[in-house]
Amino acid sequence: MAASRRKLQKIADRESQAAIRYLQHGYPERAVASSSKALEAVQQLREAEPEDVDHTLALASVLYNHAAFLAASGTPAEGVRAARTSLALYESLLPDSSADGLAALVHNSCRRAALRPQWPTSVEVAMWAADVKARLCPLLAEAEGPSAWGEINRLGGEAVALYEQVVRVLPEQAEGLERVEEQYRRARDFLGEPA
Repeated sequence: MAASRRKLQKIADRESQAAIRYLQHGYPERAVASSSKALEAVQQLREAEPEDVDHTLALASVLYNHAAFLAASGTPAEGVRAARTSLALYESLLPDSSADGLAALVHNSCRRAALRPQWPTSVEVAMWAADVKARLCPLLAEAEGPSAWGEINRLGGEAVALYEQVVRVLPEQAEGLERVEEQYRRARDFLGEPA
């Protein structure tokens, strides 16, 4: 599988980068097509080597971006499905993905991770999961409307809370906090704050 693995990784990288360029230039349908090719390549890698955590991380990352491409192409409900799958993959790599478990993880791991970096740390995976939760907020708002308020508030609140904890220990992650706050705010603005 060595040559095949390299080929699939190159396809995934090339098509992921092409998808981003297509979206930046206003071609969301082409972005979805390229992202779908990247997704297929990463899925093949993961199927061939299911125990390789790198493949799980790559699949979660490609799905995270794929969700945005789907939403931009006018299919936010499909974007929600892709983002939920991404979130499930990230959470499958965390020892305890509950809010309390993540709080303990951040408290116990941030400084240790900063002193002895290993990639990826559980805190990084938790932050990536929080990013997916934040991306889900505007996707849900667009796809499901006001019926999604409860889930949007839960996901947005969890994403913001995690980053607030991380920023207390690692202030250099403030940009991440701003990013998840903005995604959550976009969803609330899209629907209008409930009375």
